[in-house]
Amino acid sequence: MKVRASLTVVVALAAGAFAGGCGGEDPKEEYIAEGDEICARGTFKIGRTAQARFGSPAPPPEQAPQFARQIIVPTLQQRVVDKLRELDPPEGDDETVAAIYDELERAIDRLEENPDLINAPNTGGAFNEANRLAVDYGFKQCGSG
Repeated sequence: MKVRASLTVVVALAAGAFAGGCGGEDPKEEYIAEGDEICARGTFKIGRTAQARFGSPAPPPEQAPQFARQIIVPTLQQRVVDKLRELDPPEGDDETVAAIYDELERAIDRLEENPDLINAPNTGGAFNEANRLAVDYGFKQCGSG
């Protein structure tokens, strides 16, 4: 189903259950583990809300734009991006992670401005660049869409 694929991409931005960082990792690995955990929590909230409302982890296509505006956009902003920005990036990575989060916020803005993107395959490409930057940096959950 088209909306499921689109919603999956948005949700996959923060997908999966990830156990937080273990001791002994280098600062970047710890940062990535913490970030991936934040993304997973955001995903879980979106999926849990959809499940409660629609009996499915994805809303029906006709309700997807409203769900995007009311749930996905604020969850990604407040429970993902804002929390990611609270993390202290590894030394020397400030600009790199800021670029990832800036692009993610632009994608969220595009979805907020046009919530019908949620019904487009891969969310109309709104998150492509943010996903690419996140994966290039080393995130495993964030940007895995």
